[in-house]
Amino acid sequence: MGKTAFGQLASLIRKQERGMFRFGYIMFFAELAALGSLAAVYPELFRKLAATYGAGLLGGRIAAITAGLKAGFSPYVLSAAIFIFNSIWLCVFYPLVTSFYENVLEKGVMRSLIRAPGMMAEKQKEKIIRYGMPGLFVFVWLPLPWTGALVGSVIGYLLGVPMIKIIMVVMPAMLAGIVSWTAGFNYLFGFINMLGGNLSKAAVALIIAGAVFLKYFGRARKGGGEAETGETGT
Repeated sequence: MGKTAFGQLASLIRKQERGMFRFGYIMFFAELAALGSLAAVYPELFRKLAATYGAGLLGGRIAAITAGLKAGFSPYVLSAAIFIFNSIWLCVFYPLVTSFYENVLEKGVMRSLIRAPGMMAEKQKEKIIRYGMPGLFVFVWLPLPWTGALVGSVIGYLLGVPMIKIIMVVMPAMLAGIVSWTAGFNYLFGFINMLGGNLSKAAVALIIAGAVFLKYFGRARKGGGEAETGETGT
């Protein structure tokens, strides 16, 4: 996207979220540049990281964690990589969803990327009304296909929660979820690796396939039949 086009898009975003969008936009291209450099210098490491991010886009947080651990990343490095990716994704798409959700519904612009998170948030917001901000924290922490940082943030927006308060709940919840579920799956992998080569590979493939299945079929059932934007848990 050219500079002029970006400026036009940013000007259409709600004023209180423009800074967040600009930060996410800059960080997105910074990460692309970093990945490009990594591909040139450490191609094997780049392939492992790309596989991890790809699994996350297809199947969410659990798929990303599973692929990353199988690729040999330590839980600490993997948690940091997923958190950075999800944070950038949130900073870019939260302003887009909150600013253009209604227009997308009418015009079909960027339908799968913007409309679906809003629909999912509409379906799930009653649960958060019941439990308040602690409920939002748990909602983001859970690694289910219809949860995550982006949908949780949009729920906060639909409930009229100020953006700063949303971020103060969602970011720690996202970090806690990534770290805790990565640690848990790392422990599980100790048992999976005891199965041996082919069986352990089959178990990993089954976990990722199950995550992808739940993301697209479980989410369609929960959120009105439309796939949501690919968030590695976000």
